[in-house]
Amino acid sequence: MLSTIPIDLKLVKQENIDKEILRLSIIAELDAVSLYEQMASLTQNEQVKEVLLDIAKEEKTHIGEFQALLLRLDPEYAPELVAGKKEVMEKEAAMNPRKAFENALADQKLLSRFEEGKPADPTENMSPEDAKKWWEEHNKNKDNFKTAVKLRLGP
Repeated sequence: MLSTIPIDLKLVKQENIDKEILRLSIIAELDAVSLYEQMASLTQNEQVKEVLLDIAKEEKTHIGEFQALLLRLDPEYAPELVAGKKEVMEKEAAMNPRKAFENALADQKLLSRFEEGKPADPTENMSPEDAKKWWEEHNKNKDNFKTAVKLRLGP
């Protein structure tokens, strides 16, 4: 687990400090996601599992925040992400063209939702009745869950 900075930042050029801090922050968040998801898979207590998975999800948001900043600060980052994605898609297409096409459509849908600033829709694959119930429960309980977590874990 990353509890100390694994490099001497004094040796990093001043113009690269922020990029290194962001990369280390992404590593720490990925480590936290892994830890919380592993602990959630081990517990038999549904309440503990729910809290751990919720926190893991929040860590993923932090990763996105750090990546968004890194994309602004590192001109090589975005093109390399695109190149990596292209390589994966090419390998996938060679192995299973139909699945590659389905994934490309799903990626495009996700990307357009992201570009429009829309969050993921947890009810997307539910029946209209189940989606309605989900939203009713969500709206009824959204503040209760966070309050309960704060009371148990502290601020």
